[in-house]
Amino acid sequence: MPITDGKWTRVTLNEQALKQLLLITPSLPGEESQNRAVRLRVEAHQLSVEGQNMDDDTWTSIPVEAVVSGKPVSVALNRRYLLSALCFGLNKIEIADPLSPVVFSNGGKKMVIMPVNLEGPEVATTPAPPPPAAEQTAPSEPEVPTQERTAVMPTTTAARATTPEPMTTFQPVEPHRNGNGNGNGNGNGNGSVIKSLVEHVEQIKENLKGVIRDLNNVIETVRLAEKEKRTNDKEIDAIRSKLRQIENVTI
Repeated sequence: MPITDGKWTRVTLNEQALKQLLLITPSLPGEESQNRAVRLRVEAHQLSVEGQNMDDDTWTSIPVEAVVSGKPVSVALNRRYLLSALCFGLNKIEIADPLSPVVFSNGGKKMVIMPVNLEGPEVATTPAPPPPAAEQTAPSEPEVPTQERTAVMPTTTAARATTPEPMTTFQPVEPHRNGNGNGNGNGNGNGSVIKSLVEHVEQIKENLKGVIRDLNNVIETVRLAEKEKRTNDKEIDAIRSKLRQIENVTI
């Protein structure tokens, strides 16, 4: 576990900022890139979350309200690991530099995520073969990018595993254990957490699409109302002109 000190940059998110990051992070450009990277950029007491497609020259940047202390710094993370930390309510972020582990914490809970090296060479990856038919019902674990170093399992001061576990095995609530030592008897309870998280993110994306559609409908309605108003104004002007002509008629 990295030991942070006064040289690290610290970012503290309130509840509203956590919700904002959960909403905007999945929709940022770069979801189709190799490491699904998003960049956290801290400068002048301001936090921004950024995304970039492979063909883009610039980053799409969205400011996030946060309490910041320390030097300006930027770090890129796999957005799925970032979303996991945010879903667990880890609202304190500590950053040393672009290539050092980033520490997320809240009270006794901690998660350490290794950054994505944006300056590193592109590495070709070979898709893993599909599991046998008998294993198709088991939830699949998230893909671990080749270019990114393995993220460290979040730990608590009250209970810490003897052997480091994969990041996907973090459980926000301690499950009931049976004789096999698993939360659900078949060792796949951890996958259900990630599956639930992914479904939640997908639902957020669908909700955003619905909001955008509603906004487009409102804009179209306003345009029609403006068009009707212009038409009515022209008709009123024409009536006034006729009235003035009638007033000028001499009998």
